[in-house]
Amino acid sequence: MKKLILPVLTVIGTWTTNISNAQWQQTSLPSSSTVICFAVSGSNMYAGTKSNGIFLSTDNGNTWTAKNTGLTTTVNYVYALAISGNNIFAGTSAYGVFLSTDNGNNWTPINTGLTNKAVHTLAVSGSNIFAGTTGGGIFLSTNNGNNWTAMNNGLTSTTVTSLTISGSNIFAGTTGGIFLSTNNGGLWTQILSGKSINTIAISGSNIFAGTLNGVYLSTDNGNTWNWANGNLSQGVTTFAFSGTNVFAGLTDGYTPGSGGVFLSTNNGNTWTAVNTGLTNTMILELVINGNYLFAGTQGAGAWKRLLSEIVGIEEHTVPSDYFSLYPNPASAYFMIRNTNDAINLQSLSLTDILGNEILSAKIKDEETKVNIETLPKGVYFVQLTTDKGVSSLRLIKE
Repeated sequence: MKKLILPVLTVIGTWTTNISNAQWQQTSLPSSSTVICFAVSGSNMYAGTKSNGIFLSTDNGNTWTAKNTGLTTTVNYVYALAISGNNIFAGTSAYGVFLSTDNGNNWTPINTGLTNKAVHTLAVSGSNIFAGTTGGGIFLSTNNGNNWTAMNNGLTSTTVTSLTISGSNIFAGTTGGIFLSTNNGGLWTQILSGKSINTIAISGSNIFAGTLNGVYLSTDNGNTWNWANGNLSQGVTTFAFSGTNVFAGLTDGYTPGSGGVFLSTNNGNTWTAVNTGLTNTMILELVINGNYLFAGTQGAGAWKRLLSEIVGIEEHTVPSDYFSLYPNPASAYFMIRNTNDAINLQSLSLTDILGNEILSAKIKDEETKVNIETLPKGVYFVQLTTDKGVSSLRLIKE
């Protein structure tokens, strides 16, 4: 049996920076905030929250700045954010829509004609801005929100939870199902009934609908819908896409510890939890910004994780007793031995208790020696990626 001593570990001091996040990291957004929505435009990333208003990050979520001047509804929900060019639109729970033309530094209410100001969702298509309300249906503005017109012909369910636009098709998710308009909201036709919709998202020819009891998928523009819940057991609140990878955010207020972020690589036939490091699994919103997946949580702020650490990995599927970690506690080094011939090791990463990656390396051998002599005393985590999934082991440095 061949042994491998990782050469990079002879200069372990050069690996003390956070090269990548091997698990979810909580950002500096106020840690007790509830994040309901995100919007991304270039290097700017906005987060809408409950009670705390709107925040802006220009460094990929590392730091956040409150942007609430003129936004008199900071004590209420900011339900929705949408961006069109230099215009940023914010929908609130009771005070309608606000507009900023200067990156969120100043906000102005734009509610003429908006007879229902409980705005739950926003969508932009060219010069058209659609606002979905709670109990008042859908409103359209063609002049940046200066005027709004109700567009409810055929819309039999008027509590609108999600609006998504694909070309000339506008999909509206409501508490009574999904409606489709092909003429800018002039007429709505119901294409899915009997379901309370949390969110609708489109990836290519696939339309995903998150409901209180799982996921539905349409591949023919909403003409037919199929159950795509796989092994999920809670309601889906949000989706995000990276190529053929579908991420779903779940929340279940009735079961503590349930919910979280799940990944499907086969259009919802199966789902895998990708929650390592995520201490709050009440997920309200997901968005991809650059190389990161961001998650907005209920009461625990915003979190982020590198896409490269998630895609293609099935987490917690490999029992830790398939590997031998010794000595533990360790002082100068530790050894990893693969004790199961049916599993092939691929890579190793070592993180501290804050999730900062200390080192990472590709490995292909049954036994690996890792030098940790220069590391401070404390608790670390060894994450092993294999061809069957990942396994995490706890290490004490003495």
